[in-house]
Amino acid sequence: VYFLLAGATLLKGMAWGASWLRRVGRWQLVSRVKPVILNLSRSRFGFVVRASARLERTKVRTTSFDLLSLLLVAFVTVLFLPKTLTVLGRQEVGYDLAFHYVRHRWQPGDAILMPLPAISGAYLGQCDGYALQRGYREYVVEKGGALVDRWTAAPLLASVRQLQDFLAARERVWFVVDDVRFEQGYNPDFKEYVHRNMEPAYRQQGVTAFLASPRFPSFRHSAFNFADRIRLIGYELETVRIQPGDSFSLSLFWQNQRTLEEDYVVFIHVIGRGGGFSWQGDGPPVNGLFPTSQWPTGVEVWDRHEITVPADAPPGRYRLELGWYDPSTLERLPILDEEGRPQGNALVLDYLKVADGEESFLPQNSLAAAFGDSIFLLGYDLDPAATRPGETLRLCSGQALHLRLYWQARKPVGEDYTVF
Repeated sequence: VYFLLAGATLLKGMAWGASWLRRVGRWQLVSRVKPVILNLSRSRFGFVVRASARLERTKVRTTSFDLLSLLLVAFVTVLFLPKTLTVLGRQEVGYDLAFHYVRHRWQPGDAILMPLPAISGAYLGQCDGYALQRGYREYVVEKGGALVDRWTAAPLLASVRQLQDFLAARERVWFVVDDVRFEQGYNPDFKEYVHRNMEPAYRQQGVTAFLASPRFPSFRHSAFNFADRIRLIGYELETVRIQPGDSFSLSLFWQNQRTLEEDYVVFIHVIGRGGGFSWQGDGPPVNGLFPTSQWPTGVEVWDRHEITVPADAPPGRYRLELGWYDPSTLERLPILDEEGRPQGNALVLDYLKVADGEESFLPQNSLAAAFGDSIFLLGYDLDPAATRPGETLRLCSGQALHLRLYWQARKPVGEDYTVF
């Protein structure tokens, strides 16, 4: 505020100074010519007197406005300059202390993010990510198809998904930021994600050093279009197996396709087989901190939901459905296919299994079969259980065969496969 007001009023003051110098140089000439003009006006041109009077009044008004400008400069300087210098000084000391803390706790393989990459380069000799969502345009250039900081070449992280990918690829990540930039430089979902997934390891003098040692579920890409307004570009599901009474997190990644005037509400339904038992959770995105009417067009929005399974939920398989509706009319947004045709208004996103108590994961028959480098078959159960590996199984007509397979994912699979 200080720099904007002071800059504008300083320019006005400089213009007034130049104008004043010109007037001083002409004053004597004007004082000699003025009586002649007045005499002539009395004898022949009455309108000259009126014009001279208007000129004098204009000079008074201009002088008063210029004096007011100087007073405004002085007022702004006295009012804002001490506070501005105090804030800047506190942040400068805050960054010194924060980087002193980070430097003495730095481990091999650590990475650092900042909204001011040059500062990190000065203190640590590196900056691994330029984390900023607002006001970065003039400080980035394109390199290899991606935006990077103009001075340190640190890659730009301008969305929650980019931040998440960065955190997931590293063991420990620092994020050092001052309070002013953290409040003004990021959208509410970004700040919410930082608070949930990074610990404030240090905070002094208006500067915070966050630290993350993340372990995230795999990101699943999707492309679902809700009425040409909002697109679901992916999601993360913490688990697909859960006990009654427990909770799990669901992270949704949205992107609006145009400016929205309405504040839509997300609905999430968990429905049992045949619709016999279900529960739901409706609410605005980002816990109401970032309504859809405030979403910038094309910006990704991270929307996390905590879902609790009722304690009386019977064991079984449940489908996870979601969608959007207008709270003023309760009308749902239709899901459109690639040709723009409606395909319902509730998206079946995934499936959950509610287990009754702890299930045994010790197969009757052990195996060590690898399918690719991520999926392993640990074993199986076969009913009748008396059948041993290698024996011939004889079944009568109409007799059911129950087979249970024990799978393990050694690393994120990234694809949905079908067992045959």
